[in-house]
Amino acid sequence: MRQRLSEKKVAKIRALTGLPVFAVLVRGGTDHRKDLCLEDGRIYCMDKSGALELSPIKCRVPGNYERVYPALECERCRNVSSGVMVYHQRTQYEEKEANYVALCPLCKEDNDAYWDEMWAEYHRGCI
Repeated sequence: MRQRLSEKKVAKIRALTGLPVFAVLVRGGTDHRKDLCLEDGRIYCMDKSGALELSPIKCRVPGNYERVYPALECERCRNVSSGVMVYHQRTQYEEKEANYVALCPLCKEDNDAYWDEMWAEYHRGCI
């Protein structure tokens, strides 16, 4: 579960880190990590000690592996809109960043259909 911090607390973190933070999400549970969402879509993860680590993932929203970028460009059709989201595509690459792709809703459907067919073809070859 993630909880968004108030603007007052975000301003304190912005002053502390010197980063252009527009939102901070706090992860509950055991680690209480803070995800600092920057204006350019990057996320820095801050642990309890205050150490910062750049995340390979962009601004997060609740959902199944969905990430939101502010006005991102679709990697397939090159459409730029706030509806473009970063999805975990149906792949399992060793390099974790390669499993995520920024797509508009129509291109996501095409991408899912493509990978479903690729995996079906792969499994037919294994039998």
